Parts: sequence; structure tokens; C-alpha cells
Amino acid sequence: MRDYVVLFEGNGPRDPMFLQIKQEVKSAYAPYLPEQVHKHEGRRVAEGQRALQAVSDLLLGWTSFDAHEYLVRQFNDHKGHIDLETLEGDGLESLALVASELVARGHARAGDASAIYGYCGSGAKMAKAIRNFAGQYADQTESEYAKFIGGIKSGKIKVAEKPAA
Repeated sequence: MRDYVVLFEGNGPRDPMFLQIKQEVKSAYAPYLPEQVHKHEGRRVAEGQRALQAVSDLLLGWTSFDAHEYLVRQFNDHKGHIDLETLEGDGLESLALVASELVARGHARAGDASAIYGYCGSGAKMAKAIRNFAGQYADQTESEYAKFIGGIKSGKIKVAEKPAA
């Protein structure tokens, strides 16, 4: 895979800007999905990022050269990270909330309201279907949780003790 970083100087050497030009290939999910909307892999990734991010990189785009497809974006290596091994309590809850909001935003921004309406229609029939699904989903979740707890109590599922802090 090709991955380039290009340096631009604005008003001299103290005003750098870096672009990343990263080769993109077909998603691992591609064989299981209907035909792609975007034939260019760089465009697929760029449009996906735009759908998920409230404000995306102004320089986000795509290009091709030497028969390869690339994503172009401003390079910024000041990203933090989260140690998932030690995440718990309020921190874990906050991460779950942010992640779910990002997924919801992506679906909301990528959705086609007319197409959704075409599938769902309006009125009591759709509301009843959603209510029934939610109830069945909750019942299934409670049933699986009970089995999980039963597995712990019977010893079939081993629970590691948390080390003392």
C-alpha cells in the first residue's frame, strides 16, 4: 500500500501544512454488499468520513495516479488515544455515548429521507412495527443476559478478578 506525506510551506518554513495521500483498496465488506455507490475507493472513504464527521477536513478528497486510487486529507498526527484495556465506569459510558452518536449521525446524514419514507410510509402501522421490534429485542436481551449470569454462577463462564488498584 502506498502512503505519502507531502509538505507545503505557506508563509515560510514556520507555516507548514502536510497532506496525506493514502492508497485505498476495496473494503473487506465489498463482496457481501450490493454494488458500490462510489466506484473510486478514495471517494468511498472520503464520502464515508463526511457522513460521519460533523465537520470534516476542508482538504478531504480523492485522486488517482499510476492506476491506483487515493484518499487525500490534511495530515494531523496530534490525535489522542484511549486505552481500552483500562476504560471503565463513567469513561466507558462516555465513549459508548460518543460512539453511538457518531454512528447515528452517519446514518442520519447518509440516509435518503425519501427512500426511507418509501419503505416505511407513515402512520400507526410503522409505529406498531417499531414498537413490536423494540419489545422483542428487549425480551431477547433480557433472556441472553439471564443465560450469561447463569453461566457465571454455574462456573461455565469464568470471570477474572479485577486486580486491586
